[in-house]
Amino acid sequence: MKIRSVAHRDLDVLRWAEISLAAAAAADTDDLLGTLRLRLQQIVFEAGGRPVLARVLVDGATHLHARLAAHPEPFAAQARAIAADLGDVWIEQVRFRTRPPAETEHGELLALHQALRDELEALAADPQRLAEYGPALAPLGSLVAPYLGLRPDDPEHLAARLSEVEALLLGLLAPDHPHPRPAAHLPAQDPAPVRASEHPEPR
Repeated sequence: MKIRSVAHRDLDVLRWAEISLAAAAAADTDDLLGTLRLRLQQIVFEAGGRPVLARVLVDGATHLHARLAAHPEPFAAQARAIAADLGDVWIEQVRFRTRPPAETEHGELLALHQALRDELEALAADPQRLAEYGPALAPLGSLVAPYLGLRPDDPEHLAARLSEVEALLLGLLAPDHPHPRPAAHLPAQDPAPVRASEHPEPR
């Protein structure tokens, strides 16, 4: 028997996509979300009517780093809203691997950032040293493991998340990171006395 022709047939019922967004060129989060919409539209077109499951990675040095690292939830929610607007598209996860622009790091802040990076790189290169952080996370790991399907204190899991830890910490250390202000405490005031004439007795 000879094969006379070959024709491509799609047999999959779901398309998986990984979308990387370069944050360096974005003026604001709307730019990033606009790029995400265009990328998702192209993926939906190429999927040919199949559902799409996508993972989004926001990567690069950007002045948006502090905002994204401190408050990633609004961006992730808007990304999922865009996906829902396009039909059978779901965002599996939104990850952030951003960092502050080099020009914003100077003086003591530069030294602090570099010390943090050096420490995280050393932990990534030394699994035994990284495992020393496990006992501190053990109580939390026991509580959330049934819901996550993994233990967050597992050394391999910790190693895979070090870049995200770096992004979060650098965002919290950024000079323009908004720190909450303590609420003003007003002195307590006694309620005004009620005069008898204000509440006349019924006749």
